[in-house]
Amino acid sequence: MNQPSLLRLARTASIVGGLLWASLPPVFVYISRGLDKPATAEFALAAISMWLVGVVSLLLLLLGLPQLWWTRRDRLGRLGEAGVVASALALGAMALGNGMALYTVTTHRTESGLGHTIFLIAFLVVIVASALVGQAFVRRRWNAGVRWAGLLLLSALPLGILLLIVGGALSPDTDLGFWSALTVPYALARVLLAVFGPEDAMRSMPVGTPG
Repeated sequence: MNQPSLLRLARTASIVGGLLWASLPPVFVYISRGLDKPATAEFALAAISMWLVGVVSLLLLLLGLPQLWWTRRDRLGRLGEAGVVASALALGAMALGNGMALYTVTTHRTESGLGHTIFLIAFLVVIVASALVGQAFVRRRWNAGVRWAGLLLLSALPLGILLLIVGGALSPDTDLGFWSALTVPYALARVLLAVFGPEDAMRSMPVGTPG
């Protein structure tokens, strides 16, 4: 498969994964209540929805990371490259942690402390990695969409804190703010990068361009 085709697949994976990841808060907060009704359609809907937004989304975002390599080394920089590699490892670990947690919840009705720990540690790595990638998109000469995505990546932590506060105020009895803080900034940044990045890169970087 040639490079443009791979970039289109990575772009699609990033868009779908980002939209699913951004949909996690309402699914985990509201639709997950169907898990209280085992052997029903509500239970099946809740379980499938939670796996889609909690695990499949992360795997798609992982598969979409090659899209960032169209920037080439001279534009992404060493820090940006390190951020992409760290993001790949962390997204895989987040998918593993969430998968462990969802498996125990949907099959044994218990929480997985190990799964939650893996997920949260990996999330912290994603925050740091996002800053490394984001600075490259803010500092270099990109189109407005890519630079906005870089700004979202750079400010993922303060935006997350803001969403945590707002979500807590709007829905104090749920974890809506918590899950929104963990998902929305990164998800939106990845969607913006997928939408505004690849086409310009494919026009300016023909197949076989040496790295």
